[in-house]
Amino acid sequence: MLAGMSAELVHGRSAVLEQLVTWSGTNTMSTTDPYLLGSLLTRDRPAATTWSVLTTVSCLDTIESVDYLSWSLTEAIEAGTFTVSRIDRQIPSVALGEDELIAFIEFETTLAGLRIGAHGELGLLLKHCLGEVRGSSPQWTPTQPTLTTVLDTYEAHFGEDAAMHLEECLGAIWDQQLAGETYDALEFATLVAAHNGSWLGNLGAWGRASGVATEADFSRIKQRFEEAGLIEVESIADGVGRPQQRLTLRLDALDVTAREALDTLV
Repeated sequence: MLAGMSAELVHGRSAVLEQLVTWSGTNTMSTTDPYLLGSLLTRDRPAATTWSVLTTVSCLDTIESVDYLSWSLTEAIEAGTFTVSRIDRQIPSVALGEDELIAFIEFETTLAGLRIGAHGELGLLLKHCLGEVRGSSPQWTPTQPTLTTVLDTYEAHFGEDAAMHLEECLGAIWDQQLAGETYDALEFATLVAAHNGSWLGNLGAWGRASGVATEADFSRIKQRFEEAGLIEVESIADGVGRPQQRLTLRLDALDVTAREALDTLV
């Protein structure tokens, strides 16, 4: 330890995150951990807080694979509270605030690190290192619509209660989505619509309006859920064109993860 520098050992991802979400002002973080970046996105932070994040392509690929997080990150970037730069080199895993920093070690399912002053010799060195890397790294440009767009268009097609329930479901499952162990956002959108007894055509219209999917995507999801016994499909002819298909959810057939996320609907 450098002379005149005090340090506090921090154990565990939760403890690291509890420190980070209290920081205000302008902060910088480099990490390859999508759980940490995702948690920082979805936790409440002080007002007027901005983050400049340096991360790898593989970490961003993981974030983008979880629609809820990708939409949230897009929203944060558009709001000016996050900037993200892609890096392709090994740099210290560190979060740097104006008065302190956490230099952390990533391993398997948890984190540990040192919480130290940002104006000491080590803090100045890391600040210089991160500044140089950020200056030479391209910024990431979002391709997804924002979460607000997704939910607003869902509300327009299915109502305020359904949009609120969809948001709650997405928030409840994002960590399982990161691990690839549960339903994705489009599947939950279908389950919520089916719980309301909605039309399959409305899902396709929402997908087009929000830019997240096509009619063919929802047709495939509907077929898979129908074959698995999760939803029932009723064809109703109105005398013009093909019959419309009304979806009904069978709550008793859902697995534990889906039932827990849908608890507010029951």
